[in-house]
Amino acid sequence: MVYVIDKDGNPLMPTDRHRKVRLWLKKGEAKIISHRPFTIQLLFTTGNKVQDLRFGMDPGYANAGVSVISDKREYFRAEVELRTDITKKLIERKMYRRGRRQRNIRYRQARFLNRKRPGAIGATDGKRKAIPQSLEHKVLSHQKLVTLAKKVLPIKEVFVERNSFDMHKMKNPDVNGVLYQKGEQYGYENTKAYVLARDKHTCYFKKGCDATLHVHHIIFRRNQGSDAPWNLITLCEKHHDLLHEGKVSLGKVVHQSYKEATAMNLVRSQLFKLLPEAKETFGYITKAKRLELKLEKRHSNDAFVIAGGTTQTRAPLTKMAFKRKNNRCLQLNRDGYKPSIRRKRYPLQPKDLVRWNGRLYRVKGTQNYGAYVVLDDGATKPSPKNIKNVELVFHEKTLYVVN
Repeated sequence: MVYVIDKDGNPLMPTDRHRKVRLWLKKGEAKIISHRPFTIQLLFTTGNKVQDLRFGMDPGYANAGVSVISDKREYFRAEVELRTDITKKLIERKMYRRGRRQRNIRYRQARFLNRKRPGAIGATDGKRKAIPQSLEHKVLSHQKLVTLAKKVLPIKEVFVERNSFDMHKMKNPDVNGVLYQKGEQYGYENTKAYVLARDKHTCYFKKGCDATLHVHHIIFRRNQGSDAPWNLITLCEKHHDLLHEGKVSLGKVVHQSYKEATAMNLVRSQLFKLLPEAKETFGYITKAKRLELKLEKRHSNDAFVIAGGTTQTRAPLTKMAFKRKNNRCLQLNRDGYKPSIRRKRYPLQPKDLVRWNGRLYRVKGTQNYGAYVVLDDGATKPSPKNIKNVELVFHEKTLYVVN
């Protein structure tokens, strides 16, 4: 499928008449403005008669589904992998900054109040509303999918699924009425007391235990583990020490995590503030229609149903992903030593598509101040190559095509 834009930059209907596209390019009547997805711009005046396309999106925590359809066919179908590493990188940055305060380096005036962000998502009073940066990125990523689709396709309507997860009912299906005011920790003085009572004041290992009981994080705090009860378990002092020494293991502990559901409640509410033109639909409607059409449960199929899809000819599935745009190195700030901060952007960046020795590879990283790049073809072991012998095929942007 080739996406077409008219002389004035307005999207036209995409085409699969590749011979016609080649003739336009050969005669100089069109030019390529993007390779992925392949998009051309016509250099002559043409009619602007287009079909009314509908855009459907199934938002998600780690993956999102997109579908663009008309009454007869589906023109684009994709599943997009969202970034889930932002929280980890923020914690890592915080660690480095704290460590810098303890080292014997030159004094630098505090700069933590220099960056003032005037307005956030949905803010009309100029004040920033509290929303974690990791979730803000997910909201903006979903918005970007709509924006990019509108640049290359004549979309008239946008449909987005809105799901509101009832966290209390997910934990206790029988909750109703006044019970909503009484959570799972109701009547306990703190979380530790609740966890001990839940586990009946008994160590997880049950045999050869001490009398002293501790509350242990299943996912460690240094790995972004939560303080919520689902991530806590009761251990005696003996087994707690052995566990941290690596001499015993918990195995598979079944405690339901509601982190993703909680995050999506916030993401979806903020997303509709950025997309006031979007029409909402709900998960139970999507599920009923998907089952009626006998479609497999996946994000792209849900997006197809959300857009109003029924018997349209389906488009091939495109897998996409968001990547980190900039890798900012922290400066050492030591007097008399060469700073470690990068002064320039390397010509080849991670995920770029390159050719080496007649084969296509993805750039995995750089070495030796950009003189060598690590190439990955998904099959063999990644290996560094001299950048002089590597040819750039396509520089991938923030959102790139995986397949």
